[in-house]
Amino acid sequence: MSQSTSFSLAMPFGIRGDQLVDEITQSTGIDVLDRYTFYPPNEVRITGDDVAAAQAAIQVVIDAHEPDPLYFPEDVEHARAEAAEATVAGIPGWATWTEEQALQWYETNIGEPIDNAPETITSQNAVVVLQGIVDLLKQLNSVERAQIKIDLALRNKAWPNLEGS
Repeated sequence: MSQSTSFSLAMPFGIRGDQLVDEITQSTGIDVLDRYTFYPPNEVRITGDDVAAAQAAIQVVIDAHEPDPLYFPEDVEHARAEAAEATVAGIPGWATWTEEQALQWYETNIGEPIDNAPETITSQNAVVVLQGIVDLLKQLNSVERAQIKIDLALRNKAWPNLEGS
């Protein structure tokens, strides 16, 4: 039967097992995936005669171990996908509106102002027309900002590894 070697974590509960296993494998070449057990708050036991022979090297890895929730590429991908929904939820109104509500906002803020704009511009109505154009551009800017956030969030949900690549 293989012997079990005990190691102490530098910080109580300071472990992410899959990450630690990967770090030990990278540093020592010893795969301990199915051979380690964590005993709270700060003890790790690993079985195997090869582990006992490399005890000092493994303890160095354990001493340097800092749990990272984004250690593996899959963790980063998952975090981006989850953040995408939070991003969309943070767009006031837009995230939760029904189609009817969105169309009503559009009609009130863009459609009606365009429909009600004067057919001709005269010296008497030029200031009013220009102010209407500025107001309309502000509403279109609001639409575009929300659309950009939604588009990027959808991209991150579907393809989380594209952001920043």
